[in-house]
Amino acid sequence: MADRPTNRPKGSSDGPRGPRGPKKGPAPHGGPRQERFSKPPRREGSEGQGARGSARGSDSDSEEGAGGSASEEGNRDLIWGRHAVLAVLEGDRPVNKVWLLRSLERDSLFAQVRKLAKPKGAIVQLVDRGKLDQLANGEAHQGLIASVAATSYTDFDELVSKAMAHPKPLVVVLDGIEDPHNLGALIRTANGAGAQGVIIPQRRAVGLTGTVEKSSAGAVAYTPVARVTNLVRAIEDLKDAGFWVVGAEAEGPHLPYEVDMTGPIALVVGSEGAGMGRLVSEKCDFIVRLPLLGEVPSLNASVAGGVLLYEIVRQRVTQDPSLVPPPVPKQD
Repeated sequence: MADRPTNRPKGSSDGPRGPRGPKKGPAPHGGPRQERFSKPPRREGSEGQGARGSARGSDSDSEEGAGGSASEEGNRDLIWGRHAVLAVLEGDRPVNKVWLLRSLERDSLFAQVRKLAKPKGAIVQLVDRGKLDQLANGEAHQGLIASVAATSYTDFDELVSKAMAHPKPLVVVLDGIEDPHNLGALIRTANGAGAQGVIIPQRRAVGLTGTVEKSSAGAVAYTPVARVTNLVRAIEDLKDAGFWVVGAEAEGPHLPYEVDMTGPIALVVGSEGAGMGRLVSEKCDFIVRLPLLGEVPSLNASVAGGVLLYEIVRQRVTQDPSLVPPPVPKQD
């Protein structure tokens, strides 16, 4: 495949990348990799070294800023919203009970829910809106709530291994997303863009909650999410595995379409206010910015992430149009 033109960062080199040797550019479908773009010099300071350690952690530690979930029975979680609940009922996750708005008893949704709940042994109960509002803590539940087994996170190493085995490796790394609606939207868009997983930090970020599942429109049921204690170390591990790491910042030196993102990519999206942390930013191979032509200085984190994910899709589809599936027939 012919080399693509790109603006090289000042001081970049085609030489070896430290102990891992030269970083090669990706070829289509996971074939032999060829050098196609250079990367900025590595910035390994004492702080960067200090941040290293295990990227993996136990889910038993407390979670900061995780609000938005509801729990009715110990280690059971509640999820709400039609897409989210139906996705769980269709998947492998155990479901204990489903609450449905009483006025929907004659709706086709009631029959659909009962049919899906029966093989899982889940109870379906018709209730008034007040009960649903209470269970969902005032969130928009669309008349449907389910009690499910507590969400389990995917092992980080397993996620990375499966992603690299895919013909088009793509993972999304989220640095400090605190709004559950943003996390859910990003997981949904990551799934739509073909990403094999999402990686989030264990602390100072929202985890998988009922609000996240609702906002993801059920994508959490299909998209592996790994939670790590050390995001800097996790990014190093991704680079060791063969990913190029592309971060998003308002002051980034590159525009997204100037960077070849057709190979193994880990896209890093920072928090709603502060963006990426300094150490995380320093570990990125490329920093890109979105061209903003109006007066606003930035975009919402989930919107910016979605734009970048679909720039990756655009590049990959341009390279291989067969990646685009046929249109889904419209349901009556």
